[in-house]
Amino acid sequence: MFQPWKTEYTIPFIAVTCLTVGYIITFFLSQSVVVRNYLNHKYREVNAGLWWFLFQKMTGFVFLGLIPLLIFIVILGVHPYDYGLSFKNFAGSLLWIGILSVIIVIINFIAARHPDNLKTYPQIRIKQWSGSLFLLSAVGWMVYLFGYELMFRGLLLFSCLPVFGYWPSIAVNVSFYSLVHIPKGLRESLSSLLLGFVLCVLTIWTGSIWIAFFTHCVLAITNDIFSIYFNPDMQLKRNRIIT
Repeated sequence: MFQPWKTEYTIPFIAVTCLTVGYIITFFLSQSVVVRNYLNHKYREVNAGLWWFLFQKMTGFVFLGLIPLLIFIVILGVHPYDYGLSFKNFAGSLLWIGILSVIIVIINFIAARHPDNLKTYPQIRIKQWSGSLFLLSAVGWMVYLFGYELMFRGLLLFSCLPVFGYWPSIAVNVSFYSLVHIPKGLRESLSSLLLGFVLCVLTIWTGSIWIAFFTHCVLAITNDIFSIYFNPDMQLKRNRIIT
């Protein structure tokens, strides 16, 4: 039977729509053969790989984070503070960032050497790494993950929470979060269920996205470090300048 539209559905509906459309655009742009061929033609091997990586991360930041945030602020007239961009309970956030970071570093050190991981990470498939290249890679991850966590643990989670309640909001969030990891394989899809649940609980408790953002950055960056270390075809070199 047809159910009438309720005003309180508007914001979570827009959040889910932004996530769905933003992820579709991000996914297919990040697989664009046209862009990849253009970068390969214009730059040398190191620079082509770097610019391709940065293009992918900036695409995710813009379509998953920046544009949805502007829609929420300009069209819906909401305050970012109410959607995770606040510093309340920051001392508690720092404590949990430290605890989770230690756990993540240990897990990454063990898991990074797995062949499936080494096939995928680091995403810049360059054999000779420099400090400057690694720094740019880390910045790319941080920009992307800010938009990513702003969407998942910010706009989506805090949109659903007052309408659907605690557990349904977490279930919706974790489900979407796991689904977007499917292209990365079964292992990441399943592990994202646990991580997504923990990050949702801590985000609701603190009222901000910072635990999710910083721990996700630690996960991505340390995984790159260990993946380079354990990959026999890769090594870190000094004084290699990216131009």
